[in-house]
Parts: sequence; structure tokens; C-alpha cells
Amino acid sequence: MNEEFLHYIWKNRLFDNTSLISSEGENIEILNVGQHNLHSGPDFFNAQIKINHTVWAGNVEIHLNSSDWIKHNHDKDKAYNNVILHVVENNDRVIRRENGEKITTVKLTFDVKLLNKYENLINQQLWVPCQNFIHDVDKFTIDYWLNTLLIERLENKTNNVIDKLKQNKNDWQEVCYQQIAKNFGYKINAQPFEFLAKSLPFKYLAKHFDNLLSIEAMLFGQAGLLVDNIENDDYYTCLKTEYTFFKNKFNLVPIDKYLWKYLRLRPSNFPTIRLSQFANLLYKSKNLFSKIIEGNNIDEIIKLFNNTKTSEYWKTHYAFGKKS
Repeated sequence: MNEEFLHYIWKNRLFDNTSLISSEGENIEILNVGQHNLHSGPDFFNAQIKINHTVWAGNVEIHLNSSDWIKHNHDKDKAYNNVILHVVENNDRVIRRENGEKITTVKLTFDVKLLNKYENLINQQLWVPCQNFIHDVDKFTIDYWLNTLLIERLENKTNNVIDKLKQNKNDWQEVCYQQIAKNFGYKINAQPFEFLAKSLPFKYLAKHFDNLLSIEAMLFGQAGLLVDNIENDDYYTCLKTEYTFFKNKFNLVPIDKYLWKYLRLRPSNFPTIRLSQFANLLYKSKNLFSKIIEGNNIDEIIKLFNNTKTSEYWKTHYAFGKKS
């Protein structure tokens, strides 16, 4: 057995959810298993777990042995402080957060036949399990299925925008800003980019669209990336000074630095680079939402996003204080 199998069991809710008891004797009910995270950080984001009579929202970490938490140095990583449930196959150690609090741990129970089936699927040499008979499916069925998927995807994207519009009291400028910010993070950093945009209202940035340094200072500061003391770096010092002013002026609360992911990213897609590009887009394209909806064709809209460069500093850096 490996952790990947436990991820499969958890993601597809193939465990026994009727009698889950924590190591402390608490009744556990899984309301939402969360979103599978294939990058650094906890294994599943935004899960909902009912522990006794209290519903918790947060992240889930899965290990074969609970002691793997220590083995993987999660006890020293702030990214794991918001884990609400530790799911294991073997509970061999009490696990605590960085502040000393115990983390609720539960042992998964499942039908052993699932493990045998899983191993057969993993070990087979076929491209996909249905390789030998997928060609028997008629073209109409496949085309209909693909078209249905396309429509569902568009509906999901549309509903997401409509939900944001309700949350932002029908402010299309704010929705556009948040949506573009989210996409600047690609899939890996979409969530922290969205958190950043929500923590820094568009109207604060709009007041300073004539000053690129101010825009960058607010974005980098709210991203939690201006908390270190870096000497002999004039650019960093200027950003930090500017952000301190705006933080006090607008009562800003930055997001946590640990939310940003760098693992499996090319340096050109590091959050620092993308933030500078995003600042540059906002600086160059004032009234961006109006320009988008006034575009006569897709090429006009693409031009708005073309040639979005970074500040000069990021042509020789991927991180603050280190030339590359």
C-alpha cells in the first residue's frame, strides 16, 4: 500500500463513513473531502469535517503512518497549521501543530478488495484500462459526450463569475480584477492570487494607477512577500516603505507568505514574476474592464494582455535579494 492509494480512497469516498472515530474517541463525519492538491502543501484543500457536533473547514493531510508527519517535517511548516484532520492507515504517534495543539487523527477503513483492484489497474501495461474496447464506442456517443463536457465547463465558469458578482455587489470592475488575478496564478497559485485580490480592493489600486511602484508595493505587500529584512536591496526597501504607508492608510491585512507555491514551477512563473507582470498590466491598462467589453474581436482583447513585462529589477531576479 502507498499514500497514493489512500488519496484515491479518500478522494472517491470509498471508505466507511458510518463509523469513523478519531484517536481521541470523537465522532467524525466527512461532509466534503476537499480538493486534491498535487503540489506542495496539504493533500486536500477546503474540506468540511464534522467532529462531534462542530463543523470544521480546512485542509486534510494523508499519511500511511501518523509519524510520517514528523518524518516529512510538517511540524515545522506553517502551511500545515490549518490541517483539521490527519488521515492515516496506521496511527503510531500523537501529532501536534506548530503551537502544540493536537491534530485530530482518524484511521481509514475500507474494503480490501479495493486495494487488489487498485494494484491491478496500476500494474497493467495498457494505456488506459478501457484501451481494448474504447474503439467499439460509436463516434456519435463520443462527440455527444465531449460537447456535453464543453457546455458543463462553460456553465461552471459562468456560474463562478455570477457568484463573484453577487459577492461584490454587482461591481464588474472588482470581479474582472479578481478573475484576472486568479488566472495570473495559473492552477498552482490561483488560490493565493485570488486571496490577494480579495484582500486588496481594486479601488485602492485605482487611486495610484499613475505610479507603478505604488501598485507593486501594494501587491507584493498584500502577498506577504515584504516581511523579511533584506539589506543592500534598494528596490525591496522602496517597496517595503511604500507598502507600510498604504497598509496604515487602508488598514490592510496581508495574506500569509506560506500560501505561495514554487515547487514544480519554472522560475519565469514564480509568484514574484507573475505579481510584477500583473502590476504592469494594471499600470498600462487603465479601465481594463471597459476596454475588454468594448473590444470588437478577440485580437483586440489579446493586445491588451500582450507584452505584459516585469519591472527592470525582475529581469535579473526571481526572488528578492538574489540576482539570477
